[in-house]
Amino acid sequence: MGQIRVMTPRGGDETVKWDKDDESSVEKAKAKFKELKDKGYKMFKSVSTTVTSKGEEVKEFDPAEEQYIAVPAMGGG
Repeated sequence: MGQIRVMTPRGGDETVKWDKDDESSVEKAKAKFKELKDKGYKMFKSVSTTVTSKGEEVKEFDPAEEQYIAVPAMGGG
């Protein structure tokens, strides 16, 4: 089971889950991934090491991944 955790600008988050063996849930998650990218969200996957875990930005959806973190674009001023 995979998931996209969507960080929202107002705090909290939303979760979109899929099962890589269920084509319908994969297509819904892939569409959500694209929708978020089109809105300017940065998509990251977790990259674990023996000491720490860090994120790596990704451009394409892969249903084999366990988790993506969607972070909204930050506004500056």
